[in-house]
Amino acid sequence: MSETEPSAESSDAKQCVFQMQIVVGALCSGVFTFFIVSTFMPAAKPPMPTPVLTFVALGLAVMAFVTRAVLTSILDKAAFKRAAQLPAEQRLGQLLVAYRTRTILGAAMLEGAAFFSLIAWMLERQSYSILTAGVLLSALIAGMPTRAKLNTWLAAADRAANPAAEKAVNW
Repeated sequence: MSETEPSAESSDAKQCVFQMQIVVGALCSGVFTFFIVSTFMPAAKPPMPTPVLTFVALGLAVMAFVTRAVLTSILDKAAFKRAAQLPAEQRLGQLLVAYRTRTILGAAMLEGAAFFSLIAWMLERQSYSILTAGVLLSALIAGMPTRAKLNTWLAAADRAANPAAEKAVNW
């Protein structure tokens, strides 16, 4: 780490990670709570013969994963570019705002697709719907922010700000 590289060990970074853990944890608990409700709620009518909502839920899940990857990549590049133009003492604050934004947007995409999958499960009782919701919830939990993940992200920001330093190290 360079001496000007932002670190997840600062109190601001620790607070950011804690706040994002609360937000992502709340999103996860919302999906899990709706899973419990949708599982124990009796079906109002017999399931539809063609599980249209299940197919839509599967497509939405794929789109959520792809969109999340693309959007967070775009947000990261823009944030790294903006932060590289700032003085070192202002860089961490700007990067933490960007980290919060990317975390919330990425988690919200997965949460929305999980909720739709659970609605499809509630209405059609197709196992693919509940499996899709489980995969989305697992991805949401796996994306839980940690200081190590923030440190990795901040190191990527530092490499983007100092590409010459990376080239000098690579033989």
